[in-house]
Amino acid sequence: QFRREGEAIRRISELRAEDQKQAVIEELVTKYMLAHIIDLDEKDMDDFIAFSGLTNTFNLFDTEYELVVYVKNRYVDYKKYRGIED
Repeated sequence: QFRREGEAIRRISELRAEDQKQAVIEELVTKYMLAHIIDLDEKDMDDFIAFSGLTNTFNLFDTEYELVVYVKNRYVDYKKYRGIED
């Protein structure tokens, strides 16, 4: 029983960490939208985040500049994927 409780507590911690990570990514994408780095509609934010792979790659960047370049490039790919014209 102690093992099951420990596993449940660990799983809850993992889910909370994932929720916090998602919130940080959403805040970052919103910041980039407001700064006109990407021209994304708010309703498409979750779709773009899933498409971009930010959840898996977010921690791989050493500088915010690298992250901005990655997001801009993924946004270009996302527009092509969705058929969005400038």
